[in-house]
Amino acid sequence: MITANENMLRPNSENVQLQDIKERFQNYIRNVKVMRSQLKATESITAPKRPEDEVTFIRGLYEEEIRNLQEKLGKNDQTQDGLIGQQNSLIGAEYQHSFRKSSDVIGLYRDDVAEVQDLLLVKMKELDNIQKANLGLRSELDVLKSLLEEEEEQ
Repeated sequence: MITANENMLRPNSENVQLQDIKERFQNYIRNVKVMRSQLKATESITAPKRPEDEVTFIRGLYEEEIRNLQEKLGKNDQTQDGLIGQQNSLIGAEYQHSFRKSSDVIGLYRDDVAEVQDLLLVKMKELDNIQKANLGLRSELDVLKSLLEEEEEQ
């Protein structure tokens, strides 16, 4: 059984539901109008009406894409140049280090060669002195031999 209070609530509830549906429908219609206006705006931008406009539009897109690609290429070139510069710096540092080590080793060898040359000069002087002494002793020996031979002959 339906009481009087329930009958009073039902039409009120239906009115609320109808009002809600009406508001949602109005929002839907408003959204459709906004979307249509946006669609018309984008159609005028993206869809040229004449072939000349289409060519101009495509040329603009093409030139924009070319500019973007050139910009990317420039950035890539700069990045590559930077990397090559870093690599060259590392290689240069490595060669400098290797050169210093080689120079140090060569310096040590030069020092050793100089010491050996000095020692060789000393030994050559000693040999020269020994040869001179030997020559003097031979002369003396020859004199003594000739004296001995003379004494023996007598």
